Formats: sequence, C-alpha cells, structure tokens
Amino acid sequence: MSETKYGKYIITEYKPKELAPWDPKFTVEELIPILYLDNSVAKGAFYVESAWHLPAFAKETHGEAHQHDYDEVLAFFGSNPKDPHNLNAEADVYIGGEIHTVTRSCLIFVPKGVKHGPIIFKRLDKPIFHFSCGTTKKYF
Repeated sequence: MSETKYGKYIITEYKPKELAPWDPKFTVEELIPILYLDNSVAKGAFYVESAWHLPAFAKETHGEAHQHDYDEVLAFFGSNPKDPHNLNAEADVYIGGEIHTVTRSCLIFVPKGVKHGPIIFKRLDKPIFHFSCGTTKKYF
C-alpha cells in the first residue's frame, strides 16, 4: 500500500520477526502469527506483534524468564464474542518472580527491567488472540 505518502504505514502482510534467545518455536497447530511490525517493517515504528494461540499451545511452557530495557504490554483476549472477558484458558504468567494466574482477557504491563516469563498455559479451551508491543524499534 505504498502508492500514497502514508500507505506504507498500513501493514497487511506478515513479516516474521527475528527470534530472541528466549523465544520458543511453534507449530501451526499451536500458534498462527498474524502481523508483526517494527522499525524494519515501517521506518520509525515501534514493535507490535499479534497471533492466535490455539488449544495445542497449552501443552508446554512458553519462553524463558527475560527482561527488556523498554516497557512492554502483553495482551490475551478470549474469542467468544458473547463472553469476551472469559479467556477460556488458564495461564500462569511470571512477572518479577511472582506467579499470576489469568483466566480473563487481560492487558499486562511489564515495566522496563522487570523479569517476566515464562507463560504456562495449563488449559486452553478455545483460541485466544494475543498481541504484544513495546516502546522500542526492535523486539529484544
């Protein structure tokens, strides 16, 4: 969409991100990436990614404890439009050494420098939509 001055900022195709050392690899039965954005996709953009997590995603621990030198937001949304706050899942999210069990759609703010991860899905009954973003030009 770059025929106009601002068309280049409308991202419709998935560009895979460079994996960080703590990033696990997923199969299409576990996760369907939707879109990824950072400075390499659109000059000046901050990092944003989105994906569908599928029920097979619940079979293992995802990621390792890590921290960033930027703030990050992790988001998880249930897929039932008649009950959007029900995550239809149960996950343990590690933040700053604390374990938080989430069962509802949520936004999780992780301040820069705070260790977070892993995320352990103990149950995932229906697909959930996930996105994350950070105040940085590239994820790491």
